[in-house]
Amino acid sequence: MVQSPDSPAIEDSDLLVSVLENEGVEFIFGALANENSEVVESLRTSKIKLVLTHLHKGPAVSCPVGTSALS
Repeated sequence: MVQSPDSPAIEDSDLLVSVLENEGVEFIFGALANENSEVVESLRTSKIKLVLTHLHKGPAVSCPVGTSALS
């Protein structure tokens, strides 16, 4: 959790989602797991769309080639 003396506490997952939004990320590919439940919760109020995959290997092959993150 990130906290400065002048502001309320910000969850790490909220900060991550905010950074991704600022970078123009539109989709996140992943599988639900206990390890990422906080990020999934933070995505509920985000414009970023979570694309669920069935297996943990799915996100690697689901991501479209040619996105700005890969180029």
